[in-house]
Amino acid sequence: MSQVKNVKLFESILGDFHRQGILQSFILIGSWVLRVYAEHYDHNPQIPIVSTQDLDLLVENPPRIKKEVNVAELLEKYELEASFSPTAFVLMKYLLIKKRKTVQMLKIQKDISTARDLELFLLEQGYEEDIKLCYHRMPKKWRQSLLSILMENNSELYNLLADN
Repeated sequence: MSQVKNVKLFESILGDFHRQGILQSFILIGSWVLRVYAEHYDHNPQIPIVSTQDLDLLVENPPRIKKEVNVAELLEKYELEASFSPTAFVLMKYLLIKKRKTVQMLKIQKDISTARDLELFLLEQGYEEDIKLCYHRMPKKWRQSLLSILMENNSELYNLLADN
């Protein structure tokens, strides 16, 4: 697909999200965000324009979303498929706690709160096997560190993952 077609597709998808009232629930991540930054900053040449064939969106806080919209169905008209990985997000959120400096205590507390909220949501929705699968795909050192963090934070995921 040509770059011009990709840009039109990108703009159309974001437009659909806006019309459905769900755009504010997503954070644009990945290389497409650079195009948005470049436009915002008057096409400053210091901002590289790199585009890929996929559009990466992060759902800011799934438990707080009030409007129900089937995103996969919304993308079908573009012959695209949606893939979601909230399990990876939760596990990585916990792992990142140790990477933050102690002076960032407010951010650490926010990360823990976000991870817990989504963790509870995933457990209530029956995502245990997805969580285990994501966990087992991590490098051994990450798994060890994650278990320690989960235990320190009294996470329900500790019991789920410690036995595996």
